[in-house]
Amino acid sequence: MLISWPDRFRQLIAVSVLLLTVFRGGSAQSRGRQTRVIRGDTIVAHLPNVGRWGPPRVATPLPQSAQQLAQEFGNVTGLAALPNGGVLAFDAGGQSGPSLLEFDSAGRFVKTIGREGAGPGEYTHRAGDIAVAGNGQIFLRDGVHGRINHYDRDGRLLGTITSSAILPIFKGMSPQEDGSVFVLSPGLGTGEDAPTMSHFSPSGALIEVRSPPVQPYSTVIYGGPFLPFSAWTILQNGRTVSVRSDRAGILLSPAHGSHTFRLTEIESQAERFFPAERAEMQAQIDWYVKYDPRDMPIRTVVPSVKQFIISLAVDVNNRIWVRRTGVSIKSAEGIPLPKPNEPPLVTYKEPWIFDGFTAEGDFLGEVRFPSNIVRVSIANDIAWAIVTNVNDEQSLVRFRLPAGQ
Repeated sequence: MLISWPDRFRQLIAVSVLLLTVFRGGSAQSRGRQTRVIRGDTIVAHLPNVGRWGPPRVATPLPQSAQQLAQEFGNVTGLAALPNGGVLAFDAGGQSGPSLLEFDSAGRFVKTIGREGAGPGEYTHRAGDIAVAGNGQIFLRDGVHGRINHYDRDGRLLGTITSSAILPIFKGMSPQEDGSVFVLSPGLGTGEDAPTMSHFSPSGALIEVRSPPVQPYSTVIYGGPFLPFSAWTILQNGRTVSVRSDRAGILLSPAHGSHTFRLTEIESQAERFFPAERAEMQAQIDWYVKYDPRDMPIRTVVPSVKQFIISLAVDVNNRIWVRRTGVSIKSAEGIPLPKPNEPPLVTYKEPWIFDGFTAEGDFLGEVRFPSNIVRVSIANDIAWAIVTNVNDEQSLVRFRLPAGQ
């Protein structure tokens, strides 16, 4: 799939602000290439780029059923793996309108949950943000209506959370073990312009507004796609996990009853853009600045070195998945002929590489997926993905994670 710049740019800024602390010196313990350092209130573990799983591994695609191959999607904007092995896909461009679709563990269609509309349990085409709790309960964010639909594991509506904090431009939810949910939202009177996490009870009552106490980077939403950024979310046990784009690793807030942070740093080196890739990206940026400044109001110079981190997610097993950058892949489609009134295309793609961590911050290892993926969600030892073909047609594919994951 050839990528337009606004799509790539939105991938880079669809994250929120990180929680980081300033570390002070302390004592250290070493074992081989691993180093464990205690700095003030933080345990810092510096590890080689090999986790419990051993060397980096590749996820294995499983055969598609006839129904999977026949399933037609318009535009899948949300994907969430289920604890029972199935998956939810939100198709914003479905033939019968936007639909929240459930598939079983073999990829067979099960049912449609809810429908398009403004009534209870209904949604609009912009409701692509899905989150699933460990017990299988489903949360669907509909920012147009300023609400979240809360369904049970069978798709029956349990209730609706309504709040001015639930906006279309924000995506990110973190279900908790008690049925409550954290929702990425604007500052909500905190005096900050950075996004926060609003915590709602199962009945929809606002419990708290959680924000990162330290913001190492500018909180301005638009500052350029290559500036360092931060991302954070909440685990199902209530702990905060955060990442920084200029380093490989995660930071965990203290567990309940503790005052100690956990920082896990992975030994890694940032990848570089290919010269031809930089030239294509720069040409696309310049086109938008000149002809469509709504998507690119400020001219940005493409750097030579990539950042480490692209995104952060937590699965139903409470594992942490950090998507990071890698060596770019040249599209097999080649460079298309230029079209009038359209921006030049970038013919390089970012590989899909994930680093996995436990909820305690231990490094599990690296797993890679094919480059034609547009969305992926993981649960247990299965990953579900939306992949595209040369015609940008979408299909649903299962992957088996390597043994031990």
